[in-house]
Amino acid sequence: MSKPSPLTRNDVKTLALASLGAMLEIYDFVIFIFLLNELGQLFFPSDIPNWIVRLQSIGIFAAGFLVRPISGIIIGHFSDKQGRKKMFIFTILLMALPTLGISLLPTYQAIGIAAPLLLLTMRIMQGIAIGGEIPSSWVFVAEHSAKQRHGLSLGLLTCGISGGSLLGALVLLCLKSSLDQQQILAYGWRIPFMIGGCLGLITFYLRQHLAETPVFQEILSKRQLAKEWPLKTVLKNYLPATALCGVMTWSTASVVIIIILLLPAQLQQLNLSSTLIFKANALATLMMVFGNISFGWLNDRLNLRSTYLFSWGGVIVAGYYFFSQLSPAISNAQLIINYMFIGYFAGVTVTMPILGITLFPSTIRVSGISFAYNLTFAITSLITPVIITLWGHYNNMASAYYLIIASVASIATGLIAYRVKGSALYE
Repeated sequence: MSKPSPLTRNDVKTLALASLGAMLEIYDFVIFIFLLNELGQLFFPSDIPNWIVRLQSIGIFAAGFLVRPISGIIIGHFSDKQGRKKMFIFTILLMALPTLGISLLPTYQAIGIAAPLLLLTMRIMQGIAIGGEIPSSWVFVAEHSAKQRHGLSLGLLTCGISGGSLLGALVLLCLKSSLDQQQILAYGWRIPFMIGGCLGLITFYLRQHLAETPVFQEILSKRQLAKEWPLKTVLKNYLPATALCGVMTWSTASVVIIIILLLPAQLQQLNLSSTLIFKANALATLMMVFGNISFGWLNDRLNLRSTYLFSWGGVIVAGYYFFSQLSPAISNAQLIINYMFIGYFAGVTVTMPILGITLFPSTIRVSGISFAYNLTFAITSLITPVIITLWGHYNNMASAYYLIIASVASIATGLIAYRVKGSALYE
């Protein structure tokens, strides 16, 4: 393979705005779960049991996941028919407005039942936005970069996605270290949503100065727009590619859910310090960012098969080692080192878009990726925590075994993908 050319100034500009938008999308999306307890107290009656309040709050949070498949289909359709740039701009605005809106909502005490209904509406709008933003960002960045730089470009973009969770955690840490609980309930809870909304509006303005992707411009010039609904073409002619994209989404989503989202709760059961757990999780998320970059770079230097074998093989080794060493007696230093090690290999999330953009032709690319990604992600987000919780009652290594299964499936997918009709994979 020839040596990849360096990123141009326009490449860097596109990557920066795409990564910033993706980071804000994830930040806005996850900050809701970080403030779930406070939102439950503010937007539901105070005279109902706490477990019902929490259940209702989780239901509003989950609504954002449930609408993602529908939004992915709709936004993917218009991205393939009207242009990548239009939808790329639209999704960040659709996320910024409801996030800013949440920061301005009156509480239950002020307007009664209308408060949770308005919160649910804002949450659904956020879900619609993120369902289109992530796949659109992948395609927008890939189609703006040279083929030999797809891996690094998508790795840098995925850094933004990973960094969104870290940014949310840091903002929440600053909030809770600066204000007491009474101040947070009075006004402090609005600050993170206001920050996200305002930054989203700034990004919306900046994105308008980006150019349409060269790939879509070529589609227009050659009059090659899909003549039917792009999703119809996907389901009729690209089911194998859709299935492979779905498997990769399940695998990468499972890695993030287990390592970044569920693991802190598991560590708390070992009576470890909450401060220690937070620091370890933050450092693991930071290492995930480095993993995104390095695995994307490796794909450009070698090929997708080699990248899959190394990165997902690393998940197998790191996952088994981490959970086999986990015990109440583990030292603080060892926990942090082990968590950073497995966090680095959580950077395999970049392998999903690298594969996805190669499996579908440009005329239906956003629709194909959006449909497979959003549908599988919604299902995975609902069932994986349940499986891990139930399995964990019987086996302390359940999380490790689940990661191993996901890794083996991913490696097999990377090998099979070369034989899929229409695949644009390159050596």
